[in-house]
Amino acid sequence: WFSAEVYNDLGVTHLQQNDYRKAQSLFETALTDDPEYAPAYFNLALAHAAQGDVGKAKGYLSAYLSRKPGDAQALREKAALDIKDERYEDALFALKMAMEKTPDWPVLYLDAAALFALMNDPPQAAQNLEKALALSSVMTVYRYYQLPQFKTLRTTDEGKALEKKMADLVRSSMISSLIMLLLSDH
Repeated sequence: WFSAEVYNDLGVTHLQQNDYRKAQSLFETALTDDPEYAPAYFNLALAHAAQGDVGKAKGYLSAYLSRKPGDAQALREKAALDIKDERYEDALFALKMAMEKTPDWPVLYLDAAALFALMNDPPQAAQNLEKALALSSVMTVYRYYQLPQFKTLRTTDEGKALEKKMADLVRSSMISSLIMLLLSDH
């Protein structure tokens, strides 16, 4: 007999190989061994989400969050599931909770920006992209900004101002790199 941790680790290996049934079986065995072993709930949520079973994924994620209420990754996953269910306010609440726990994780602001874009709130989408820009590389944010959900934002004053700011940052970075290159030759 193995411990819950070992069953969970084996399940993760199968999950990474897209062998969801075997992964689920191993996660369930981990929970039979230790019903309070939180990672198995999270991983069962991921396995069900990968198969498109949002209801079961949310159930397991809820069980995980009841044991680990401040886990930003789980809150982000909950937001993604809520978005699939078009429960945008619930998704926003989960993202805000995650931001409180890890305010320096730029992907949360990118997710929030995309969510606000889905909610047709360009000013909030732009504000969250600005926050991501303060925490991440300009190219990461720019690539994200090119996603289809930001099409409307790109036509607004907020979007145009953000695009100008990103272009200025890229230009500034390129000039700095060029100066450093010139100085290193001497």
